[in-house]
Amino acid sequence: MNHFVELVAGKEHAMRLMEWTTAGAGRATGAAAKTGALPLYRLSVACLGPAAPRLEQQIRGEAGQGRLELLRLVAAPLEGRALTQLTAWVKGSPEARRELVGMVQRLGREPQVRSVRWECVPQPVDLH
Repeated sequence: MNHFVELVAGKEHAMRLMEWTTAGAGRATGAAAKTGALPLYRLSVACLGPAAPRLEQQIRGEAGQGRLELLRLVAAPLEGRALTQLTAWVKGSPEARRELVGMVQRLGREPQVRSVRWECVPQPVDLH
């Protein structure tokens, strides 16, 4: 089993990596950034644990239909809660940002979702 380690509230814990990761995803070189590399966005969703697999599929499906490229999707239980944190890194043109906003709005309307947000991530970044 692969693990992704994150520091949360002063405690280190391991997060289970989801089924797949695009090889080399998120590794933008300085040259790529200077030549107009696509913006990288991080989408964070806190949801009830049992809903996580369905929401993962929704994120994969929506990212696969449009101009967004899903680079990585990670799920981790939130300590002391019955919630799961889904974190997705997507890449897309500035025009694709509208699709990301729509995805966030649709996820926010799901009754099992407790919070959802997105942010632009400065590049270069290593997602591994």
